[in-house]
Amino acid sequence: MTVDFALGTGLLSTDAHQLVRVTGLADTRALLDAYARNGGNLIDSASIYPAIFKQAGKAQKMLGQVDAAAKSAYGFTVDSKVNSFVPGKGNRPEHIRECLEETLKDLKVDHINVLYFHTVDPSTPLIDSIRAVDELFKEGKLKELGISNFSPALVRETFQIARENNLIKPTVYQGEYNLLNRGAEEELVPLMHENGGRFYGFSPVAGGFLSGQHSRGQRPTMGRWDTTKEDNMLGDNYMKRYYSDSSFDAIDALQAEADKLGISLPTLALRWLAHHSALAEAHGDRIVIGAGSPQSIQRSYDAVHEGKLPAHVVGVIDQAWQSIRTRDPPTFHH
Repeated sequence: MTVDFALGTGLLSTDAHQLVRVTGLADTRALLDAYARNGGNLIDSASIYPAIFKQAGKAQKMLGQVDAAAKSAYGFTVDSKVNSFVPGKGNRPEHIRECLEETLKDLKVDHINVLYFHTVDPSTPLIDSIRAVDELFKEGKLKELGISNFSPALVRETFQIARENNLIKPTVYQGEYNLLNRGAEEELVPLMHENGGRFYGFSPVAGGFLSGQHSRGQRPTMGRWDTTKEDNMLGDNYMKRYYSDSSFDAIDALQAEADKLGISLPTLALRWLAHHSALAEAHGDRIVIGAGSPQSIQRSYDAVHEGKLPAHVVGVIDQAWQSIRTRDPPTFHH
């Protein structure tokens, strides 16, 4: 396998909900078993997961209940993120500590691997946020600083602040990256690599937009795409990001190529990411796959093991991106 997977937990919770796919001890263990069988070793979580109002944090509670990070059980490495979206708290030092302490308690561990700023907090000086993480690092409660949803300019500023003040520097960036959203490869991926860091690409099948369940001109009413549900934090973002004529034109072209190869569009998307994208095993880059079911995890591994795509298909993928790129501006939010 060219680029390894990390297991995302944005669809995991202790409580049932229409936007949650995995609940309960048995189903969670089955999911983690499937990941472990394929050699998986890294779980990606966050203080806000699942991204549903009144359920934030329950993904990590579920991971703790099955001892996902315990050496005596699964022993997975777990990364987490500050809930930077809380109004008035964002990435303030006291909130960073609060989020991490709650994460450690929920996971039943004394430290985690990476702690991310989940997004930008314009109301808090960046140096104050980095200093707060540096203190927690020196206390042994985390190993690395990660960033997500930062613009390239802000990533450069983060590196500069860390360097000039002898503080912990970011070593991993997590950003959206797939066939229909390749903006990260223009600056973000090279920027992380140049500074000795790595890039984790999430939403490899565009939040399910590459699943074949979406139709041009029809407003979606399922799952995370349903903008009518007040507790859905993701619907509007997904709609703004993908529901455009250029995206549907690209899907038509890509589906035609997938049909010729006798594979699904999600398989084509994963094979491109693993074997043809800007992600590189040598830098430690990863693809973050969503935790939907043991079967979906197995399909993801099976897909990348099928190997590289034919050169002409890679050309069609590049053409599709150029069409989207000229019409739809990049985004740094999720």
